[in-house]
Amino acid sequence: MRDILVGDIVVLNQGDRVPADCILIEEMNIAVDQSMYYNGQNLVSKEQSVTYSGHNEPDNHKEHPDPFLFTDSKIKSGQGRAIVCCVGENTLLAKSRKPADMVIEEQNTDLEKKLEKSAGQIQKYALAATLLSVITHLIFQICIVIFTEKSLFSNAFLL
Repeated sequence: MRDILVGDIVVLNQGDRVPADCILIEEMNIAVDQSMYYNGQNLVSKEQSVTYSGHNEPDNHKEHPDPFLFTDSKIKSGQGRAIVCCVGENTLLAKSRKPADMVIEEQNTDLEKKLEKSAGQIQKYALAATLLSVITHLIFQICIVIFTEKSLFSNAFLL
């Protein structure tokens, strides 16, 4: 991954972590976990200010005035693009972090939880198939030894 600089545009999708302090410039139903910044409030809906010239549509900024995304926040749903405002030691997280606060508690999205569950099931089936294959091969080799003249401890037995 390349270094992110102030002014870069970053694409954010569900499951991503925000790489730096940013301001949303485009979004599609984005919800962000910024609980480390908001004292336990889990999901914060983020929408950028939208102005429609010549239309009588409401100003989105009045309903959702917070387009700011902070470093290491997790995108729980939606997608969007944001412009990078602060990087490195200038981010809000870096300024508020003390040496004891270096570990950030990982919270999985629903998609990550489902993928972990699926991976566990696949692992069980793969182990069962492997054991079944080994046992079948062993029974086949024992049958060959019993019904033919081959020895159990010969090189031919291993083939």
